[in-house]
Parts: sequence; C-alpha cells; structure tokens
Amino acid sequence: MEFWLTTALCTAQAHVAGGRNGRGRTSDGRLDLDLRQPKP
Repeated sequence: MEFWLTTALCTAQAHVAGGRNGRGRTSDGRLDLDLRQPKP
C-alpha cells in the first residue's frame, strides 16, 4: 500500500542537545523526549 502526503499537516523545527544521552524537543512543543543509548 502506498500513501502520498500532498498537504503538510504541520511544520516544526527540532533541537537536540546532549547527543545520545540528551534531550530532543520540537519548536511547537508537541514532541519533547529524553534520548538514551540503547541497551546491549
């Protein structure tokens, strides 16, 4: 099944600080999360 998005639903910028053990957040605040290294 193919799906083509023809209209942007939202636009935002993302900023990540701290690398693999950091934090990521979008400019609109809809996504805000901690980043961690995967467990082996």
